Amino acid sequence: IVDDQAPLCDAARVRDLDELLAVARLQQRCLRRARDLLHDARRLPVPDERARDLERVCQTLESRLVGVSELYNDVASRYGMWDVCLATLKVCGHDDEPLAVKLWTSLIKRLVPNNARDPELRRELTSAPFWVAPGCTDAQEPFWEDDYDDDQGQCFEDGAWRRPLRDAVSALGRELGADELGAPGVSRGDDAPWTGPAFPLKAVAALLQRLATRAADADPASDADSAAPKWPADCLLDAGAPRLALCLALADAGTAPLERLHGLANAADVLDAWALKARDDARARAALAAGLRHGADPDALAAALRGFDGRGRGGPLVQRTLERLALTSER
Repeated sequence: IVDDQAPLCDAARVRDLDELLAVARLQQRCLRRARDLLHDARRLPVPDERARDLERVCQTLESRLVGVSELYNDVASRYGMWDVCLATLKVCGHDDEPLAVKLWTSLIKRLVPNNARDPELRRELTSAPFWVAPGCTDAQEPFWEDDYDDDQGQCFEDGAWRRPLRDAVSALGRELGADELGAPGVSRGDDAPWTGPAFPLKAVAALLQRLATRAADADPASDADSAAPKWPADCLLDAGAPRLALCLALADAGTAPLERLHGLANAADVLDAWALKARDDARARAALAAGLRHGADPDALAAALRGFDGRGRGGPLVQRTLERLALTSER
């Protein structure tokens, strides 16, 4: 007798197994990092307590599957594995914006050298206020210090930190935008105004735009008054940020005038590229229409730009961006 009835699927059980598998992957990742840290600690002339602690951590992670709380508190957070901490928040569905912002800030700060030839810029890079981002609730300590020291004598003005930072942000953004099974998310369209709790886009966009503006302003070869550095927007698009959410985040980025102007110019570029795509793509056209209704509006960006004094810094960029927005409106 052949029973052709389809087997029943216990959805709750499958979900539990998916979560267990996701935690096991995080544990593998923590173990690889802990082994690397242990290798570095053993190279010291006299192994210290940190080396002995890491030995115990590696032994535990090799011998059994640990709970997600233990993995986060005793391994990832304790040893500055900020990307793993963020991935853990995503796996657990933990919605805590201030925590996610502080983790992202700690990760970004680690990848940016503290050293600068300009003494004022050097003081700025090592001060807490520079690293305060939207969603931060601890202005006195907006990031966690860690034991990593990857500066290797780099100087902020040289810009060698930009590519590693862009790659790290893009890769982590794509990971945090994946679905529970690790596949790239396909349900989030360009008209989505959010990126998920583990990827606080407003904070990340503000920090990247601040760094980009400071770097451009410190580079004699760059004309920060005439052109905005585009790499923050390119990086976040590569990270999977929806165009609506990114446009809104960039338009709101920055407190200093030049930083805010650069953010508005980049928001205008994102919107214009979206409008160009929508001319030949019905799906993009529908998403753009929804985005316009939810705040990605060239008229609103133009109004914000007109608030800048054209005789001050950034005058050429203000005029060029207004012309771009006029073309966007015509599209």
